[in-house]
Amino acid sequence: MLKSNLAVLLAERNLKITKVSKDTGISRTTLTALSYDANQGIQFDTLNNLCLYLGVTPAEFFCYAPFEVDVNVTRADSSKFNVRLSFINSQKKRLAEAVVIANTDYEKFAEGVTPFKGNLNVIIEPSTNPDDALILSRYLKPLSPVLQKEIELKVGVEVASYFVEKDIDEIQYKVIWEKMFF
Repeated sequence: MLKSNLAVLLAERNLKITKVSKDTGISRTTLTALSYDANQGIQFDTLNNLCLYLGVTPAEFFCYAPFEVDVNVTRADSSKFNVRLSFINSQKKRLAEAVVIANTDYEKFAEGVTPFKGNLNVIIEPSTNPDDALILSRYLKPLSPVLQKEIELKVGVEVASYFVEKDIDEIQYKVIWEKMFF
């Protein structure tokens, strides 16, 4: 898993994309895509200019984990989901798998309100299997905040998709990990 750390680097330095663009000559579109990690690549000269400007190395510009995370969500009931996190290496071999439970606050918002519009909190907690907690601690805890957010995004999108397709017009979701993971 490889992600740009630009958003964090800008926030740490209290810099805005507009200023960086003016100072470096790199387009706002490119900087925005890098900041949101919405791009497919980066030119070496762009990376070099940003590293010089920010005073970082390429290793600090990127966040890396030697595995990908596959997220599989199944709905247990109206507000509870089983989430299987598979940690997969570059040869597409599964390194480990862990299950967590995603509880949502959907029911308290949805009473008598259809279609639902609003916020959905997705609260991740460990399964009852103690091995799952060990696997999650081994793979998730050492990740940078950027990579942790990437996994949160994957879980949130998967859980939210159950509601968007069936009974929610608009939704904003927030993933909340139990403290034991991070």
